[in-house]
Amino acid sequence: MAEKSANLIDKLVSDFNTLEESLTSTANIDPQAYSPKVNREYGSRLKYSLAGMMHMVVRHQTVRALSIWSLINIVAGIWVGIDLFKWALLVEAVGVMWVTEFMNTAVEATVNLVTSEIHPMAKVAKDVASAAVFVSVIIGFVASVLVLGPPIVAKLGG
Repeated sequence: MAEKSANLIDKLVSDFNTLEESLTSTANIDPQAYSPKVNREYGSRLKYSLAGMMHMVVRHQTVRALSIWSLINIVAGIWVGIDLFKWALLVEAVGVMWVTEFMNTAVEATVNLVTSEIHPMAKVAKDVASAAVFVSVIIGFVASVLVLGPPIVAKLGG
């Protein structure tokens, strides 16, 4: 019995060490060691972020649609006078739409950079990234309706 208990404890310790290693192994990788160019200046990082945003606004029709959707939400929120909590919900929901669209574009660009072949895994990457955008749009739309719908109906006298 004592031997079984000792074996069980050894197994648990071994499993824990394996789990700990698998959880910390990624954190131990230094990304700068694999990057051809390391940018340590915050000003440059901001410049690159703004360049990415400019690319999205200029090159992607969906971002123009998101801009219109965001403006509609802002105007409607101001018009009906939603409170701070509802603004936070609205900003979060619409912000998620923006972030997922940006990430979708990054995934598409990366896949296009890695391969020009039609590959099943490239399709999976692009389709899953697109699905994330679709889900975020549904969430953003539902949140907008839940936050803005009742006060708009009330304001219109319904």
